[in-house]
Amino acid sequence: MKIGSIVVPKEDFESYVPAGFVSSGRQWVGIVIDFDEGEPVVFWDEEYREEIEYAHQLEVIGESSN
Repeated sequence: MKIGSIVVPKEDFESYVPAGFVSSGRQWVGIVIDFDEGEPVVFWDEEYREEIEYAHQLEVIGESSN
């Protein structure tokens, strides 16, 4: 996982990512924009712009070509 990685919550953590947010069938897709003490900072949407997440709760589904 690196800056620019496209991520989704792993299946066991869908109710925790974004942090504390329980979604109702929504598929969360975010982009890693930074790291904070080794944990990824993810932009999910306009409401959740900079969420610090646990790396073990995320699955990388795509990478930046840069």
